[in-house]
Amino acid sequence: MFTIANDISYDGLMVQGNDKYGKTGWFDIRGNDEDKYVEEQGDFLVSKITELAQVNPDILNKNKKDEIFVIGKFQVQVSHLN
Repeated sequence: MFTIANDISYDGLMVQGNDKYGKTGWFDIRGNDEDKYVEEQGDFLVSKITELAQVNPDILNKNKKDEIFVIGKFQVQVSHLN
């Protein structure tokens, strides 16, 4: 299923998780959406990325690749974070 979804929806860009990348998890951040975007979730994401960047500044370097991935279901979500 992973391979099919990766090929169809993500053009092969998703990677399988492994221990190399450390702890992962889900966060339940509630809020009200405005055109599919939930401001509280965006604010939380920015704070987590800022926290991670204190440990690994390369996360904020646009010339580096594969430091962190954020997947959004809708283009409007991504556009709010740019």
